[in-house]
Amino acid sequence: MPLPFGRLVFHIFGSKAQFECEIVRERTLAGLDAARARGRTGGRPAKLGKTEVEAAIAMPSGSGLTFAAVAKQLGVGRSTLYRHLHEAGWEGKDVSKAIMRQALEDDMKTREEVYQRLAAS
Repeated sequence: MPLPFGRLVFHIFGSKAQFECEIVRERTLAGLDAARARGRTGGRPAKLGKTEVEAAIAMPSGSGLTFAAVAKQLGVGRSTLYRHLHEAGWEGKDVSKAIMRQALEDDMKTREEVYQRLAAS
């Protein structure tokens, strides 16, 4: 096969593949839009419901429980609890204070360790 003819065939097949890719993308986006219009959303379901988050907000302040204990009672990790609290409207500084308190309760000896934990979350 001559070189120009091979190059032409290669470009035609490449264009066809790109066209098919774009068609699949369009159909996928159209399907997602249709699902959203029907009230469906994708993704993994939330681990905690609204009532559980409200209960978690009330627990540490009134009962003296640590966030680790509250998370254990709810059957989630502490980071999951913090994330749900933040999504429920807790200010970042309050969550940071909670992490600081929890870090001190976990017998962290130095401020550097506490600040590293705050930076990681």
